[in-house]
Amino acid sequence: MLENIRYRAGPILQFETGSADAAFYAPDIFASGPIKPEIFSLISKCRTFKTLREHAVDRWNELGFRKKRIYIRTISSTYSEQFGSIIIGRHAFVRMLEEIFLELSKHGCFIAENAFFEIVQKAVSSPAQRLQSLGVITCNRPENLKTNLASYMQNTETHGRNIDFVICDDSQEREMREKNQQIATEYGRKFNRNVYYIGLEEKKIFADHLKSRGLSPQAIDFALFDTDQSRYSYGANCNSFYLHTAGELAFVTDDDTICQVFPSLDYEDGIALGATGNILPHWYFENRDEALRSCRSENIDLIGLHEKLLGKSVTECVAQLKSFNLLKIDGLNNINLSQVLRNVGRVRLSHNGLLGDSGSNSPRSYLFSFDDQRKRLLKNETAYRSAFKSRETLKVAPRTTLHPAGVCMSTFYAADNREALPPFFPIFRDCDSLFGEMLATCDRDNYFAYLPWALLHSPPEQRAYHGVQSVLIDGFGTTDIIRNILETFSPHPGNSVMSSNIKKAGQHLIEFGQMPFRDYRKIVVESLFRKRCEDLASLRVVYEMHSDSPSYWKKDMEALLKSSEKQLTKKLYLTDPQLASRFGPEESEKLNQQYLFRFGQLCSEWPEIFKASLELKSNGTRLGKKLL
Repeated sequence: MLENIRYRAGPILQFETGSADAAFYAPDIFASGPIKPEIFSLISKCRTFKTLREHAVDRWNELGFRKKRIYIRTISSTYSEQFGSIIIGRHAFVRMLEEIFLELSKHGCFIAENAFFEIVQKAVSSPAQRLQSLGVITCNRPENLKTNLASYMQNTETHGRNIDFVICDDSQEREMREKNQQIATEYGRKFNRNVYYIGLEEKKIFADHLKSRGLSPQAIDFALFDTDQSRYSYGANCNSFYLHTAGELAFVTDDDTICQVFPSLDYEDGIALGATGNILPHWYFENRDEALRSCRSENIDLIGLHEKLLGKSVTECVAQLKSFNLLKIDGLNNINLSQVLRNVGRVRLSHNGLLGDSGSNSPRSYLFSFDDQRKRLLKNETAYRSAFKSRETLKVAPRTTLHPAGVCMSTFYAADNREALPPFFPIFRDCDSLFGEMLATCDRDNYFAYLPWALLHSPPEQRAYHGVQSVLIDGFGTTDIIRNILETFSPHPGNSVMSSNIKKAGQHLIEFGQMPFRDYRKIVVESLFRKRCEDLASLRVVYEMHSDSPSYWKKDMEALLKSSEKQLTKKLYLTDPQLASRFGPEESEKLNQQYLFRFGQLCSEWPEIFKASLELKSNGTRLGKKLL
C-alpha cells in the first residue's frame, strides 16, 4: 500500500529566485521545480524514515501557534496551485501537507526507505584491509611507555594480531632515547612483536634520503624536527609516524594511554550516520577512582574494531549491518545523504572514546551540552562545580557514528594512510584539531568513525581545570590563525583528490604568509574579532535558551558574558600567551606569520614527501629502525 511506504527527505538543494517561491534541485536525479521556502524547511526536518502521513503530522504538531498562522496560508496556496482546490474539514492542513509531500516525492524531494536500502545493498565490497602498524607517540616518559606497551601488546597477542609496533620518540637527550629503545626491545621480546624505533638519529638519516631526491630541505626539516626549540613538537612526531607507515592502515596512540577497553554507558548496537546531538556525550567524575568504578572494561579486539570501518565507504559500512533496523539516519543532512547514495563518503579516521583525563585544556564545550549530558552537568551544584574542576571524564559515542570529518582527538585513533593525509602542524598544542579540519577542508568526502568503545587516558600528573572562567578564549595561537585562514579556502569543485587539495591549501597559506605584515594583520585580526563576537553571541544564545536553569549556572553565565564583553575592548594579538611570554606580543605576531608561511610550504611539498617515502619503503628503506 502506498500509504505504508516510509520516506525521508531526499538529497535536495534550495535556491532563491527573487520571488516568493524558491527552486529545489535534486542533483542525483537531475530533477527541479518551484517550492516555497517554508515547505522546503518542513521537508528538511524529515530525516527519519516514516510514512508521509506521519511526517505531515509531526511537522504540523511542531509548529507553534504563530507559525501555524503563517503555514496555513503557505500550505493552502501550495495545495491550491498543485490540485486546483483546498481540503476543508478535520485535519485539513495535515491532509493537504501529506499530499504536497507525496507530489514532491515524485520529483526527488523524498527518498523511499526501500529505494535507499536497495542502493546501499549494491555497494561493492572492498577487499579486507588489515591494520599493519601500531604507533606510540612518546617523549621523556619511560614509565608510561612501559605501561602502554604492556597493555597494547597484550591485547594484540590475546586476539592473534600480528602487528608492527612503532615507537616515535621525541626525547631530546640521547640517554633517554637509548632507555626507550631498551624498553621497546624488552617488551617486544616478551610479547614476540616486531618493533621499529624512530628517534632523532633515525629522522636525520631519513631526512637526508628525502633531500637527496631534490625535495625541499626547509619543508622536510620543519615537518620532522623542532628547529625553533618550541619545546613541544608533538606534530613532528606524528609526521614521522605517517611517513614510516605510508601506504598502510595504522593505529596511533599517546604514551600515557592504556589499552583497557570500556563500552559507552549508553551502548547501542548499530550505526548512526551523522549526529543529532553531541557526537561524544560526556560523563563527569570527581576523580579517577570514581571513573573506573562507573565503567567496566571488556576483553575486546581493539584492532578489529577499527578494521570493520577504516578505509571503507560509508555505504559499505551500512551494507554490512545485520539488520537495517540498526541504522540511525536522522543526523544525516541532504549533502551527506547524497554522498551515501553515490557511495563516495569514505572513513579516513576511526576514533576510540576516552575515559580518564579529558586531554583538553578547556571545558568550554560543556557550556553547549544538551539533553542527557546537560542533565548530568546540572545534576546539582556540587556535580557542576566538579565538572569545571576535575578533568576526569568519559566521552564516547553511544553507537558507532560515521560523521563528516572535523572533530579529531589524537589520543588514540586509526588512520587510512594509503594515500597522503595532510601533515600535522609540527609544533605547539592543538595540532590534532587543525589536522581534523585540514582533512575536512581538503576532501569533503572524508568521514570519521567514532566508536562506542573508550580507552584509558592516564597521564602521570594530576591535571585540573580552573573553573568556568577557564573557558574564555585567551589569545589566538598559530593553529587558531591557520584554521581561520583555511575557512577562506575552498577546493576546486569536483576535485576530490586530496593530495592536490593539500597542495592548494598550502599555496593559500603561503599567500597569507607572504603578505606585508600590516595587511596580513589587518585581515586576520578583523576575522578573529568577528569570531570573538560570534562566540559571545553563541554564549548569549545558550544563556537565553536555558533561562530555566539553576541559579548557580545562570550566575556563572552572566559573569562569563560580562568577561567576554570586556575582552572585546582589549587589543587582539595574533599569538598565544606562551609564545608572547618568550618573544613579546609584537615579535611573536611576526613569528606566527612566518610559521604560517612555513606550514604552507610544508603542505605544498607534503604529497611529494609522502610519495618519496612510499618509494623508499618499497626499496627497503623506512624511517624507523627495526629493533626486533
